[in-house]
Amino acid sequence: MKISSKNLDRLISIFDNYHGQNDKVLNCLSQDSEDDVVIVLLEIINNLIKEDNYINNRNSVNNMINYIRNLLLEKESIDKSQVNRKITKILESINTFLLEEKYDEHHRKEYRKEYYNLSRRLMKLPIEEDENTKYLEVLWTVITEIKNLDYLERTLEVLNVENTVFKDSYTIIMKLVSLYIEKIRNLYTDYNYEEIRYYNLVIKQILFNKFWIISEVEKEWCIDLLTQEINFLSRNPNDFMKVQFLDDVLRSFNFSFDNSKILNDLSIRYDVNIENSDLYVPDCTIDKRMSTRVIANDYIITIDSSDTKEIDDGLSCERLEDGSYLLGIHITDVFGYIKIYDQIITEALSRGETIYLEDLLVYMLPKEFATDKASLLENRPRYADSHYFVISPSGEIISDVFMKTIVSNSKRTTYDDVNKVLSKSKSDGSYFEVALHNLRRVEKILENKTLRLYKAESNTRKKSSIANKIVAYTMMLENVSMAEYFSSNDYPFIYRVCGEQEIDEDLKKCIPEDKMSDELDKVLYEISKEKGKVMYGVAGEHGELGFTHYSHSTSPLRRFADLWNRYLISVFKNKNVSDEDIKRLEEETSKIVSKLNSVLDRHEYFTIEYNKKIKQLK
Repeated sequence: MKISSKNLDRLISIFDNYHGQNDKVLNCLSQDSEDDVVIVLLEIINNLIKEDNYINNRNSVNNMINYIRNLLLEKESIDKSQVNRKITKILESINTFLLEEKYDEHHRKEYRKEYYNLSRRLMKLPIEEDENTKYLEVLWTVITEIKNLDYLERTLEVLNVENTVFKDSYTIIMKLVSLYIEKIRNLYTDYNYEEIRYYNLVIKQILFNKFWIISEVEKEWCIDLLTQEINFLSRNPNDFMKVQFLDDVLRSFNFSFDNSKILNDLSIRYDVNIENSDLYVPDCTIDKRMSTRVIANDYIITIDSSDTKEIDDGLSCERLEDGSYLLGIHITDVFGYIKIYDQIITEALSRGETIYLEDLLVYMLPKEFATDKASLLENRPRYADSHYFVISPSGEIISDVFMKTIVSNSKRTTYDDVNKVLSKSKSDGSYFEVALHNLRRVEKILENKTLRLYKAESNTRKKSSIANKIVAYTMMLENVSMAEYFSSNDYPFIYRVCGEQEIDEDLKKCIPEDKMSDELDKVLYEISKEKGKVMYGVAGEHGELGFTHYSHSTSPLRRFADLWNRYLISVFKNKNVSDEDIKRLEEETSKIVSKLNSVLDRHEYFTIEYNKKIKQLK
């Protein structure tokens, strides 16, 4: 709901001297019911805090929050989940404002204090416990009872917590710092040095976690609390060690570092190339008139993260007259541009994969080729392998056809954009939305009838979005289909193999009986799994996913296993191959698997060691 500037000024004036004039508030907002007022007021607060003169309106905003608090306590009919989303949005706005520091330096302290107080007041609003709050309690139990950093990392992955505010309005990091200070105070009586070191590392692990951002308000709160305690303890020389422990954590909240030396040292130790290729990229111009390929006229969509550069797979989908669906999976064809024994391919094998770290991106293929010339950029003709599946509403694969094509990406989109479109019950009739809704239906068919994503997904907090599921299930269809085709024909191929998972049955013994819950039980099951070693092989099952045969074949721009499998697919799907050639390809594939596993093992150790050193520094 939009409110006129005149009514907004009037509303601010009412709340500046508020004494229970509820009828005036309703009249000003043109609302008959107080149930809707909370959402409207929160939206107004969100707009006011972005204005330069917010400080002048802080009294009105504080009274608005008091008014909202009373309504939340009195009215059970108010949609608390919607209120929670609005509050989260305001907290994000505050964090953005504090990070941008648009206020002048003279008022810095005043503004930060006001926004900090506003955040705390919003966090204390009486919102009912939701599923997220329950899983926060699970996370807290894992931290305080199991006391294992590896299990904590797994718990963070499983829970996928969206925000970190508890019922008592404290966040995870705030509760941890408070607990840490309490442990420090008892250092000389409890001799709890190991416990203090553990919580020291936990604070750093949460502070620098990759799953959510610790807000500026949270950091400021923790810094203030730690500083106060340090100042207090510094008066007594005997508390020197306590001050050292506290100061170590305090420095983590203002941490910065240069990681270039770490990267260089580790790249030498593990023989990992961290420089992008400077090899010459040949001309990749496509002349449709001279090509013998099929020119695909499908409406093709690519779905990736907003920062993805190596776009190597696209999807098309249309509903046929009989109710079945024609699904097209289009993979960029690197070998349309480069021969198999080109130096670029040889170097790609030595690299194994594109390396993604928080502050490092090293492409497997030359950057210009991987991110431009062979990437499925929007409205650019590209060589591709197109695999078409006709899928019945019951999930039966009626037929499938593979062909060499020239395609053009009709629409490059992101996971977020796809989720927004599919949150609507109907499409607007555009090619884009019709295709997405068709893909959504196919995803449900594949999910329910033909494929099963990670076996224990239903037991975890971490749920995939619709867009993620569309990509996951369609790519798995291609990977499984190709793996089964090559296995049934006894052709050489690179498979993804993994042993069965084992469960640590003793983990529950760490938890007091009164702290057990259904949510905690599910999480403990997930984090206690000891995963089998995942690697590449010329044969074998993928026990973790539950497939008899599984492969990687849909990301040839960033994984060499996919690149070599695309070459094998091109060879065996398009020509008759002699027994002599099959034997030669078997030998080559076996050598590549051995080389690839060695390269990727080094990459894994390099990544683990790098992350470990960065954590130690932090």
